[in-house]
Amino acid sequence: QLVKLDVLILPIDGTEHILTYKEVDAVVRKYHPKAVIPAHYKVLGADSVLSGLKSADGWVQTQHDVRRLDTASLEVTAAELSSAQGRVYYFGDHFKDK
Repeated sequence: QLVKLDVLILPIDGTEHILTYKEVDAVVRKYHPKAVIPAHYKVLGADSVLSGLKSADGWVQTQHDVRRLDTASLEVTAAELSSAQGRVYYFGDHFKDK
């Protein structure tokens, strides 16, 4: 069993084809991560017409503590996470291609 999670990366996108928003919320409630990072969603400029993915915006908008990132990188310190509970770090359309 996973315990004392700092960061949990989950496949979250608007099509809910891997996890539904309800399932994502259940996973977050079960494991109580300090931070959640949506992954495997549509990113403008890095997507394919065939992917069918949508952004994670719908789920992100329902969360209470969201940090919308303006870059494709993230560095998080233990001090920053010390008071966090379910904080969402969202890359949006930022991606690192190489």
